[in-house]
Order: sequence, then structure tokens, then C-alpha cells
Amino acid sequence: MNKLIKVFVFFIIFSKILLGQIIIEDSLVAYYPFNGNANDESGNFLHGTVYGSTLDKDRNNSDNSSFYFDGINNFISLPTDFDFPERTICLWFNFHDFTSDQGIIYTSDHPELNFSSSKMLIRDINNEAQLEYYVGGILNEIGSVIIDKNRWYFIALSVDQQNVKCYLNSELIKTFPFINHHSNSSNFETALLGTDRYANGRFFNGLIDDIRIYNKVLDQVDINSLYIETLVANFTAEPLIGTAPLTVNFTDISTNDLLNPIYSWQWDFDNDDIIDSEIQNPDWTYVEPGLYTVKLKVTDSQKASTKVKKNYITVYSEFPAITEIKDIPDDQGGWVKINFLKSIYDTDSLILPKIASPEFYTCEIYDGTDWLATTSTAAYGKSNYSLLVHTLKDSTLYTNGLLKFRVVASMNEGIFASKEITGYSIDNLSPNAPELWGDVDNSGYVNLEWQSVDDNDLKEYCIYKSLDGNSFNLIAKTSDNYYIDNNVTESNSYFYSLKSVDLSGNESVFSNIVSIFLTEAESTLQIPTKFSLSQNYPNPFNPSTSIKFSLPEESKIKIEVFNMLGQQVDILADEIKSVGFHEVIWNAENISSGLYMINMKATGIQSHNDFNGIIKSIFIK
Repeated sequence: MNKLIKVFVFFIIFSKILLGQIIIEDSLVAYYPFNGNANDESGNFLHGTVYGSTLDKDRNNSDNSSFYFDGINNFISLPTDFDFPERTICLWFNFHDFTSDQGIIYTSDHPELNFSSSKMLIRDINNEAQLEYYVGGILNEIGSVIIDKNRWYFIALSVDQQNVKCYLNSELIKTFPFINHHSNSSNFETALLGTDRYANGRFFNGLIDDIRIYNKVLDQVDINSLYIETLVANFTAEPLIGTAPLTVNFTDISTNDLLNPIYSWQWDFDNDDIIDSEIQNPDWTYVEPGLYTVKLKVTDSQKASTKVKKNYITVYSEFPAITEIKDIPDDQGGWVKINFLKSIYDTDSLILPKIASPEFYTCEIYDGTDWLATTSTAAYGKSNYSLLVHTLKDSTLYTNGLLKFRVVASMNEGIFASKEITGYSIDNLSPNAPELWGDVDNSGYVNLEWQSVDDNDLKEYCIYKSLDGNSFNLIAKTSDNYYIDNNVTESNSYFYSLKSVDLSGNESVFSNIVSIFLTEAESTLQIPTKFSLSQNYPNPFNPSTSIKFSLPEESKIKIEVFNMLGQQVDILADEIKSVGFHEVIWNAENISSGLYMINMKATGIQSHNDFNGIIKSIFIK
């Protein structure tokens, strides 16, 4: 009798749980698990649109299973607002750092509905990350709830026409009365992840994952069931290493609670995002050499879990196999690192008998017409090799720079070439930022000048302008070291800065900011912070050219012109000059055409600091 009672009680509990799961899933309007994309997997096809955000690891360390937001301009737009009279929004997030006073995790509003907006955000409070909620345009401060950086959290917001409930890690942390303060100034009819409805720069920096949106209020039991993740994908395989063709037996060891069994398995054995098998414990035969990443996605009645094991299976053959082509970081481009698996005939060691013939590997690059040998290494029985290879071109902002690579194994048993793999090198180093200064000429225009940077791969300068010193807009690009802005009016302030850009499209940081206020008779100018000598303009020239320089203090200067034999041909200045920006004119009509060196020496009157600058000038008659 007691056994029957226990079975009956278990049946009631099991039925309630299943009924609750069915009700929850029936009210699910949108589900974004971020399994390689921003698609809605609720069956309602409310797919998101990604703007700059990139796929990253999730809280289970699975690749391409969450989205990273850089805090600068990344966000995801969802196709509708989800502002139902009753609703629950829940998601996982991992906050990294502030890039403004707030980081908006989720926001929505419909300008014509009176159900009020929803917003979840992190606010910077005395250098601490505080969780807050908006509903209906009313700020609901949680106050004491401080969020740790680089940690995953589960948050949920449930709203009806009476109450707003806020959950953190399934715990109800606060309840607010619903206030119908409708906000409709945004004109947005969509929900957004990672940014606000307005262009206020409040972008979220961190990771967001598993967004679920329901058209009902979930209770504490429902919230808890979503937070406690008993479903965990996992698997083993045997063997992990072998020679092609290699048959591997995969075993599912995923776990879940007994009341919610796993009902589907999706295997990807070679990381090509194609489902290779949907049975629980499959076999798979690898016929090509290489390192293989394996992914398993399991699903129960509520959710899914994915396990990725990178470079899990190693398969060798007589042919070497390129496993990775990596750009060498922090260089000017032109180099990659190539990793590859050995040939099965590579059985030598570092100690080679004199009578044996040495074996080796050679990396080759295809130049469009032929294969060119680049780098070689001895074969001495290593499982994996790495080569530093010089490339023919770089991937830049303007061209992808893709090249074909292969590795040729020269073994005693024969010559064996790997499959062709494409890769590229990158110029990772940004150019230096120039020093900028400016003044106003007799026409009332702003003259900007800067010292040319010494980067060999410099392409151009980008000039930016602002009316408030905060928001800068690109106004021009030039390869010169000066710019004249004639789009100015009196009684206004203008702010200027610029960036250097190299041939790969890398940009420097912003230069110093020059501020200029235009009046009818004068301008307020920036005082130079260091000695500088600008390239003359025009150059080449005939018969005269302008040479500008700056002095951070009153200084004794001497500007001389020398020919290529080191002979002095002219003295342009030899005097004491005040602090500021100056200009001298060189008229060369009485000398012959050629290349000349202009040398400026300066000594500060007070600091006694010395400066010695040289520029090259070409005079053509």
C-alpha cells in the first residue's frame, strides 16, 4: 500500500512538472540560444539582425554559442518590441567593463502601445557595476545588487499591469508597482540587445546569451527551472589518434534530470556546421589527415546544450596536413605561422645515422602561376611541426590578401604534398599619431599643420572636426601635412584632431586636439607643446616655398639650407623668436635645381632645451 501511495505521489509531481513545462513552452514567443547565429528557435521566425557583435564562448565554454558586444557600436536588433500586457524577459549576461556611464543589456518600447517599455542595464555607481531596471520609463534601482565583472549572471524581468518583478540568478530581488508612464519618443518598434533606443553611446561591453521572451508572467518555480541547468552535453570517443581511414566510436555521456529526458542529438564531426549524425552513439570514419573539432548538441523539452571539443581527433596519413595558418601578431605584416601534422613515414629522430638520407618538409606558396618554395625544416619524428613563413602580400582594409599554402614532405618513401589551405598575413601595427597645430590666416580660414610621421607605410591623414570638442566628424583625407578649412564662420569655436592611416588601413589614435575660436579680428590659438619643423610646401617648388615651425618657448633659432655636398647655400633665419607658430619663405631663384637639406636648430631661452630638425626639399626650375 505504501509503495502505491509513493508511486501515486510521484505521478502527481511528474504530471505537474510536465504540465508546467508545456505551459511555459506554449507561452514562449522568442528564443535566441545564439548557436552560431541570432536566429529565433521558438518556431516563430523572429530572427535577430547582428550589427558588429561577434560569436564567442558561452558559460559552458562552448564556441560560437554567445554574442560579444564591444561597448562601442555593437548591438543586435530583434524584429518586434515584445511589449505585451504580460511578459517575462530572461537572459544570461557577462559584463566586462564600462565604456560609458551605462551598459544597456536589453531594451524595448513600442511608440503606439500603452504597455510601457522594458529595459535591463548596468550603471556605473562609484566605479561599481550596479544592476538596474526600467519599466515604463521609470528607473527601478536595485541599489545593493552589485555585479562582478567577467562573471555569468541569469536575470529575468516579469511585468503585468500591477507589478514588476526582478530576478537575479532565479532569486526574486525586488518587486515594484507597475506605473504606466508611457515613453514613445524613440519611435522604435523593435527590441535591442547591447544598446539603448537612442543614439546616446550607452553600449554594453560583454557577453549575452540565451534570451527567452514569454507572453505571460512566469512564477518563481518557472524562473528557477530556467536557471538551474541540469542539461549538460558531453561525450567521449575512441580512438582519439590514428591513421586514415580512422573509424572513431563516439559515446554520448550528456546528463539531465530524470523527469526531462534528452530526445535529440546532433553531431558535427569535422566542425563544418553540417549535422553528420543524429543518433546517440554514432561511429564516424575519417578518410583525410588533420585535426578535427567535434561538436554535440543535445536537446530536451525545454532547452539545448552544446559541447565542443577542439582538435579532439588527430588523423595521420602519408600526406602532411596543415592544421592552422596564423598571422604573426604585432608586426608590420608579411609573416605567418603554419602548423601541420607529420607524414606517417616521418620516423626519424634528431640523432640520424650517417648512412641515412635526411628527410624534410618544405612550405610552398602559390603566386598565381607556380608554387614557390619558402621555408624548410628537417623531419625528425615530431607529431606536429610549425614553420615561420614569409608571405607575398598582406590582407588589408582594401584587399583580402588570401594566399594558397601547402607543405611538401620529402620522405625516403616518396614525395607527398598536403592539401592546399588558404591563409593571410596582417599588418597589425598602427602608425604613430602626428602632432597637430593650427592658426587663422588673413582670409579668416583655419590653417592646420602637423609634423609628418616617420612610418614607412603611411598612406594618408584623416582630419576630424568638432563643434563641441566631444563628437568629431571626418571632414577630409590628405597625404600632405597641412589642411585649410574654409568652412568656418566668425564667433564660433572649432576643434580639430587627426589620425594617421597606413597602407593596410590601420589607424593611429587621435592626435592632440586643436581648439580655435574665431572673432572678427583675432583667434584664440593653441600654444605649441614642443619644437617642430614641418615639411616645406610646395615641394617640389619653383621658385619659392614656405617652411613652418613651432616653438614652445622663446628660442634662439637658425635655419640653414645645404646642398648634397654639405655646403651651405642660404641662411633663412638667425634670430630670437617668440613662443608660437612661425613661417619663413625660401626664394631659390638664384640657385640651381636639385635636392637640398633644410636644417633648423633651436635653443630655448629659459629651458636651454635644444632642437635639431632636417627636411628634404626639391627645387625644380
